[in-house]
Amino acid sequence: MKKSVLFLTLVALLSSCVSLEQVTVTDVVDYSVFARRGIFVTESNSVNFDYKPLGSIVSTTRGAAKTFRSFRIDSDKAFSEITDRLTALKADGLINLQINITYDKVLYCMTVTGMAIRRNEVVKENDIIDKNDDKVVNDSVVERIGKINDVEYTIFRETKEGVYISAERKLTLAEMKKIKDSLPTQKTLIQFYVLGENNDKPYAGFSYDSFVNYEK
Repeated sequence: MKKSVLFLTLVALLSSCVSLEQVTVTDVVDYSVFARRGIFVTESNSVNFDYKPLGSIVSTTRGAAKTFRSFRIDSDKAFSEITDRLTALKADGLINLQINITYDKVLYCMTVTGMAIRRNEVVKENDIIDKNDDKVVNDSVVERIGKINDVEYTIFRETKEGVYISAERKLTLAEMKKIKDSLPTQKTLIQFYVLGENNDKPYAGFSYDSFVNYEK
């Protein structure tokens, strides 16, 4: 009996002196790869705009090694391959995005699922082309709305959801943000063009407030 009491007392003393280090590992899955390609993404299956469903996306990445403390995978590379597939489908959105992480012994697996969509209200750069002569209509001034630093810029087309702006040179990101903020109404798509240079292709813009570099 005395030995049992002594053992329990020793365990209690050791327990009071030993503390385990608390370790918190936080990882963020970066969706900017989609934004740079002009693709809207959401984890929700409900959006506030009309769209055409194009199909389900199922993408599985395998092979990342399990280390002592964490698992790592190149999500940018995985997302880039998904955006390539979405672009091939002529999709500009991915809704109900779900990421499922599993482990197979020492291998790390990430499965990404979602529904590829095409937004009905968003006008793409190809839609800006005049179907009569296959020329972009940005040489026809709709409204000259101002000057930013040393450059005059023009809204050459405006729709319910989009604004299309041309200037004589490429604008800086700060200049584009200033023009975006000065617009009287919020638009889901803003695209910038250089007048007389690759008139059918924007070099940059904003999609749902996310900056898009079309030249990358």
